Amino acid sequence: MRYKKIFYSIFYSILIVSVCFFGIKSISNITNSKNNANEISIIDKNNNYYDKYMSSTIIENIGQLSNEEILFYCSLSYGKIAFCKNKILLYLDNSKEVITLFFVNSNPIEPVGNNPQTTRSNYYLGSRGTFTDIKHYDCILYTEIWTGINLQYKITSKGLKYDFIVAPGGNPNDIKIQFIGQDSLDIMDNKLVFNLAGINYIDEGLLVYQDNFQTKIEAKFSLIDTNTYGFTIGKFQHDKHLIIDPIIYSTYVGGSSDDKAESLAISDANNIFVAGETESDNFLDTGNNYNLSNMLQEDIFVIKLSSDGSTLLYSTFIGGSNPDYLGEIVIDSNENAYVVGYTGSNDFPVTSGAMNDTKQAGNDGFYLKLSSTGTLDYCTYFGGDGNDKAHSLVMDSSSNLYITGLTSSSSFPTTEGAFNTSNNGWVDCFVLKISSISAVIQYSTFIGGLQTDEGIDIAVDDLGYCYIVGNSNSDDFPTILGAYDTTYGGYMDVFISKLSIDGSTLVYSTYLGGNIDDEPYALILDDDNNAYVAGYTKSGDFPTTIGAYDTVINGGKDAFVSKISTDGSSLSYSTFIGGFLYDEINDIDLDEEKNAYLTGWTFSDNFPLRDDAEYNYIKGETDAFAVKLSADGTSLINSTYLGGIYIDHGLALKYISDDSCYIVGFTSSLDFPTTDDAYNKTYGGFYDCFIMKYSFTGDYSPITTTPPPVTVTPPPETITIPETITQNNTITVTVETGIIFTSVIIASSIVSTVLVVLLRKRRK
Repeated sequence: MRYKKIFYSIFYSILIVSVCFFGIKSISNITNSKNNANEISIIDKNNNYYDKYMSSTIIENIGQLSNEEILFYCSLSYGKIAFCKNKILLYLDNSKEVITLFFVNSNPIEPVGNNPQTTRSNYYLGSRGTFTDIKHYDCILYTEIWTGINLQYKITSKGLKYDFIVAPGGNPNDIKIQFIGQDSLDIMDNKLVFNLAGINYIDEGLLVYQDNFQTKIEAKFSLIDTNTYGFTIGKFQHDKHLIIDPIIYSTYVGGSSDDKAESLAISDANNIFVAGETESDNFLDTGNNYNLSNMLQEDIFVIKLSSDGSTLLYSTFIGGSNPDYLGEIVIDSNENAYVVGYTGSNDFPVTSGAMNDTKQAGNDGFYLKLSSTGTLDYCTYFGGDGNDKAHSLVMDSSSNLYITGLTSSSSFPTTEGAFNTSNNGWVDCFVLKISSISAVIQYSTFIGGLQTDEGIDIAVDDLGYCYIVGNSNSDDFPTILGAYDTTYGGYMDVFISKLSIDGSTLVYSTYLGGNIDDEPYALILDDDNNAYVAGYTKSGDFPTTIGAYDTVINGGKDAFVSKISTDGSSLSYSTFIGGFLYDEINDIDLDEEKNAYLTGWTFSDNFPLRDDAEYNYIKGETDAFAVKLSADGTSLINSTYLGGIYIDHGLALKYISDDSCYIVGFTSSLDFPTTDDAYNKTYGGFYDCFIMKYSFTGDYSPITTTPPPVTVTPPPETITIPETITQNNTITVTVETGIIFTSVIIASSIVSTVLVVLLRKRRK
């Protein structure tokens, strides 16, 4: 495996806070370096002043503060913090003094704003001037404050924290912080204490970890002189990658009943679109609702979240009086969303001018379009005289949509010249091409044999050739001479078919499977139009390739990944992935180097993991997982459980960049891991959706296996990770990552440290 130049991470976390004020202030001040007050406030109708920025934002200074040294500032309940070139100023509400934090022998550096918020501020200050369109940020970054060392300040829901991040070649001993302005600075019982105006501010202690909290590193504060401190660090592995907390973002979304996030799309602006099913009448408190008269049945939801996941931009609910089921969501370059699924509702909200405004029989497929703000632009039924279910769709570069699913309808609408215009058996796969602009059918065809054939996922290449993966128990499913496998294996096989641009012929079509049950859930193409298929198999004779990661089935049901050549004639690789029990993959995506990113669920407590996996033992009945498979299919570059104490399933995944991806699914775990900036950190009930941004960072030794597969000995029953809890006048802050330096500064003698156990979990 290629070693990347990715950060070794050493986190020293020290939250500079004071919590010693009561009552309501009538005015909020930041002073300049000469302690002259600058009133930066909002005036209400009674001419009262209120501080509106209580630790929720970092604001750029473009002149509204007369102290030109201040480039950014943050208002907190106890005072202000100001960010300047090569130093930081701390203003405490109980004192007129200013504490200055100097970074000793640092490089000349000034802070820059990172993660801009949508919020803007305007100040109209009379003779002092008018300052408009002032930017707000979630994060401030000092880059290379010392060689190889960055300093990051970040707003979280629990307060402001800062982290030093040490890259290879950086020396943590370079970090020296000098206090100017306090009355005293001491170290007592490995606690850093500084006193101002008779009040002690205490850093409650230093916690340092490596190997994702499994290895505690000896560390302590070191007083360099009467005003300067640093850190003394014990032995740690310099040649081993130290991981910044891999869960970048994670949140619950849901109400008090069953909610499942099943499909995911990411816009060019990195906004997050999630679609699924809900039975909760309190799923979200806001949104565009279309006939929610019976929320005890499944309805469709679509939500749009900001790129950092913290802000709900819209929520839309679509449904009728009977159950409605989601297939998939895609978006266009203008952030319009297109959704398919199927419904048993006669009153599903079809729009004027719909292709078909009346449900035919049983379940009908539906296709709808939402505007960028979540309003319903178009909605139609499609189907025939039987059951019709739309499972998947994809959009090509000309904004045409390709839909696949199943139909038992003899009258399912097909087009002249299509590959097959007649239903062949009990249930057939269908493929439908529709213009997203005009909603006109370009072509529509059946594909199938005499038994049951179901389209599960669909992809399209740059030329407009359509690829379909599904399952079949028809021994006469249409295959093409020269395809990889033209013989039905037994019970239920996977099929992969490539359809011509006009939908008239099969370019290739092949079976894939063994003698028992083989079912696919996901399909994706690479730049060379190789098709990657993932799902599960119960077949011990499922075809694998020489040198693949795992060529022997491990349990009752294993996940599989297979790569089919461009012409459909051979397997480039095919491998099992799993433990001794049940495992399945629900989605797959690729990075630029054709490494495969996978999510799904496992019942196996010996699911193959990296030795230093972030979450290295199963916590509940089933756990979600995140896996990175090498481009040649020979090794797992990364693999970890994700979940809590009950049921957790990963259902959809999208690769972003830099080894990061979004994963969505559902969980019944009240301890599913969430992050400080989550939209919702509280479990709602039954099944909740989860939305997670996960980073596969690190230089790892690949996981390879020869039968039997890798086993893992579970660590102790729980892992206890420090969290931040605010109570009364106490703020306790910890940082969880890499080599982690965790510390807290709190006021006076009111001290409370609370440890919270993080657990894990997971799908269908």
